[in-house]
Amino acid sequence: MAATKNSSENLSQTGQNLIRVLIASYFIAVSVGMISGTDATPLAATFLPPVQAQFVGSATLFILGYMVMTGIWLRPAALILGLIIFWSSYIVNFGTGATAVVGDFWRDLTLVGALMLTYMKSAPRAAQRRAMIRWTPRVRRIQTNSKVAPRRVVSTAKPSNVVRLRATPRKQLTTISTENIFRDDPDEAAVS
Repeated sequence: MAATKNSSENLSQTGQNLIRVLIASYFIAVSVGMISGTDATPLAATFLPPVQAQFVGSATLFILGYMVMTGIWLRPAALILGLIIFWSSYIVNFGTGATAVVGDFWRDLTLVGALMLTYMKSAPRAAQRRAMIRWTPRVRRIQTNSKVAPRRVVSTAKPSNVVRLRATPRKQLTTISTENIFRDDPDEAAVS
């Protein structure tokens, strides 16, 4: 008698949620300054003054990390966060005047790859359990104060007001002979 395998080979939605929370918590910790890592400041510094770039970079990283953690607009948030981390890391590690630090760039690239795992296709019914904050539409029952009595709808049109349509003869369709340009030529087909 063969043993049956009860466990699924795919990662369950709960496991995916836990991994997503772990990855997003790293980005939130970087944004609030608890740990060191690449944030969005170098990317924002290309068009903002340093003080404002620090604020915008940290706020962007925090908001996108929170959205990934809670599953709000998960795919767009993960994609934008991954792009921001990739380009910020590239600017810091390979930008002008920077020494090439492959190890730090590799770490950030690995985190971006982990973020892209949130795109992993899960079971069709698991999409409902993907977000931590759920909104489930429910049917609501409207209470009426009085009973509704159905009534019959009767037409008020009189026979004299009815417009009678006259039958008109149909036009005769003329046939036009056309040549099929896609047809194989039987003489050429016989030769080849």
